[in-house]
Amino acid sequence: MATTSSNTMFATSSNHIPIFDGELYEYWSAQMEPIFISQDLWDIVQEGYEDPQDDDEDSKKRAGKQTKEYKENDKQNASALRIIQQAVSKSIYPRIYGIKKAKEAWDFLREQFQGSEKAISIWRQSLLRQFDNLMMKETDTIKDFHSRVAETVN
Repeated sequence: MATTSSNTMFATSSNHIPIFDGELYEYWSAQMEPIFISQDLWDIVQEGYEDPQDDDEDSKKRAGKQTKEYKENDKQNASALRIIQQAVSKSIYPRIYGIKKAKEAWDFLREQFQGSEKAISIWRQSLLRQFDNLMMKETDTIKDFHSRVAETVN
């Protein structure tokens, strides 16, 4: 059950996982990283893992030898994916429903809410241009100018 507190930015679940509601992705992801690290799941979230290939006889033999490793990867993936699922609101969850790998869910959320590197770069350039063009006009009141500055900064 999610609870809210006036001194936190996000709702949190009973085990203190921040709930992402579509806003402030950077803050949410920064809070999630230590959760994954503390449970030794960060590598699975960041790197993912390869499923065994069962196409030929050699790969079946290799998979048999590595079954323990694959089971451990599956277990870690399931744990990480469950944390991600618990950490999103009911309105965000349908977007990741059906994704079976934690890395894919994490990457999807990042792309949807943080944007691609190119989009971020364009957004930053736009903000810099807006900031550089901020000048108080002769007809502006201090309140008007302050509002424009606050809008640009926020």
